Amino acid sequence: MRHTSNEAWLFLLLVVLAIVMPFIIGLVVVKTYRRFKPIEQADTDSVSIMSSIESKDSFFKILFVGFLVSSPIFYGLYHSFLA
Repeated sequence: MRHTSNEAWLFLLLVVLAIVMPFIIGLVVVKTYRRFKPIEQADTDSVSIMSSIESKDSFFKILFVGFLVSSPIFYGLYHSFLA
């Protein structure tokens, strides 16, 4: 561990942040968005599967929003510290 360079630790930190932070950022953004524009419930009962799919935010939607918001931040961190 004494022979490990600072760049290796920064890269490890960047990898961990690239996995955890987009989900947290996406969760905050989606929850804030849903506070102002909640999901509208259908007034009528239907047999369609789309009504059950659109009734909540999925994991991948939250992760995708997180990646969209945090990708410029990760790009800047990569170029300032690791490039």
